[in-house]
Amino acid sequence: MNKQTSKPILKAPAKKYSVAFKRKIVQEYEGGLLNKDRLALKYGIKGNSTILKWCRQYGRLAYPTSPHTQMGRPLKDP
Repeated sequence: MNKQTSKPILKAPAKKYSVAFKRKIVQEYEGGLLNKDRLALKYGIKGNSTILKWCRQYGRLAYPTSPHTQMGRPLKDP
């Protein structure tokens, strides 16, 4: 029986973006012309929440931190 050796999966190192580039992306997103997915495709940005994280850091608009922090229906008194 032959022994199969598995090769380790190598990941590419994370890309570093300049602050000016991040601010440009946030400005385009807040301008409303393109959504986050389109901007990620246009500039080759990986990650599902990268642009949202940049918007929280450098943006002017308020962004929700989590969907679970939104107010729901008020509770009824017993």
